[in-house]
Amino acid sequence: MARKLSQEKINEILRLFYEEHKKRVEIHRITGVSRPTINKYIKEDPRYWEEVAYRLLEANNRRKAQWRSYQQKRRERAKRELWDETYEIMKREHAQAVAELSYHRWPSVSTLYEFVRSCYRWVRGKFVRKDCLEDGTLVPTTLPKYIRPVHTLTEGLKKRRNTVINTANNVLAY
Repeated sequence: MARKLSQEKINEILRLFYEEHKKRVEIHRITGVSRPTINKYIKEDPRYWEEVAYRLLEANNRRKAQWRSYQQKRRERAKRELWDETYEIMKREHAQAVAELSYHRWPSVSTLYEFVRSCYRWVRGKFVRKDCLEDGTLVPTTLPKYIRPVHTLTEGLKKRRNTVINTANNVLAY
């Protein structure tokens, strides 16, 4: 048996929906009236379609605000990461400059050789300058980017083969 709601209860439902812009679930929790009944009284009111348009507009505005907030946070995070990276590079360059400027005497030849050797790695038949060393210090850009060895492995094999062939020819000639 469906019982009729009092006019006071109906007015309270309409006030909560149209004036306070509460959701149907919230009205159900406040008044204790079932949601289908709340729906029925709300849809009978002549203000219903205006309220639907208002709520759609509000939802759209909320989504736009959330998107703007997301974009702003993303830009700030990217800016912060760029700043952190730039700061780390500046710290390394400063540390290297301090180390170079505070070095009062010329390094020994073996120390200098080891330093230059640690600045390169072997890649496909040539030495390629690294950007930074294992300890984070930057490699001087005054060093050449590539160093090609005078005799690569293939040239050595050619020489050895030619030597063997030449030796055999020389032996046969005698």
